[in-house]
Amino acid sequence: MRHDAETAAAVMRAAGLEPLEPYPGTAFPWKSRCTKCGSIVSPRLGSLTGRSRRPACKRCADRASGEAQRHDEDLAVAEMREHGFEPQEPYRGVKYPWRCLCHGCGTITSPTFGSILAGQSGCRRCADLRAGAARREDPERAAASMREAGLEPLAPYTTTMTPWRCRCTTCGRISTPTLGKIRSGPRCKYCARFGFDRAAPARVYVVTHAQHGAVKIGVAGALQRNDRIAQHRRRGWALFYGHHVPTATTPCPSSRRSCGAYGPPGTASSSLPSRCPMAGPRRSTTPV
Repeated sequence: MRHDAETAAAVMRAAGLEPLEPYPGTAFPWKSRCTKCGSIVSPRLGSLTGRSRRPACKRCADRASGEAQRHDEDLAVAEMREHGFEPQEPYRGVKYPWRCLCHGCGTITSPTFGSILAGQSGCRRCADLRAGAARREDPERAAASMREAGLEPLAPYTTTMTPWRCRCTTCGRISTPTLGKIRSGPRCKYCARFGFDRAAPARVYVVTHAQHGAVKIGVAGALQRNDRIAQHRRRGWALFYGHHVPTATTPCPSSRRSCGAYGPPGTASSSLPSRCPMAGPRRSTTPV
């Protein structure tokens, strides 16, 4: 719709704007001053007269929206107390963090009033505690799972991923598996049919990798058909030291020393490159 300059100026003034330059046309920004807040704005006349009319002044529109959302402080405080929070500072608005004391856990938290009205928890610690309680395993059920796997618990249950001291009802040995591992399949490591027999003769070894400057300590069955040392050699490792022990659980003085003690002369411990072959616990050395 076309407008002449006078009609266009009248539309702008009716919207609370005073034009500061000649009328440029319906589709072009028209520099004006808001008569309510004094802000300089540049709306298009078409945006004030079209079907999807926009606010003439964004600053005034934002202020009006905030006032529409603003709640009485007394009502806001009463609402927060009803949800278990004691405000520690004056109320500023629905979207501002509000420092409060949580009656549930006693910590200081800063939820927005809007988030409380939306049904959110408002306290991260309480939310974490509720989530943890929902995931926590019943101790009786956890003990039953261990007994089904042939393990008798010797200590109270803590968590699914915490080592749990148990005695195997088959071989009588004591081990510390986690409930999570037991439920995933493995049972007593001494009675296991996979890997090497921990009760059989074993070999503690130290291998080095010249390319990566790394040192690794490991334990393998001494009578294994698939020699672990040979697997390391195929990936560039070289045997530096080997020691036979009666069983894999026999304490070996050599295994308690630093890997640097076994490394080639002139090396010191450092982090192991992630690209180094053969997974497993290991330490590395770098030239000094």
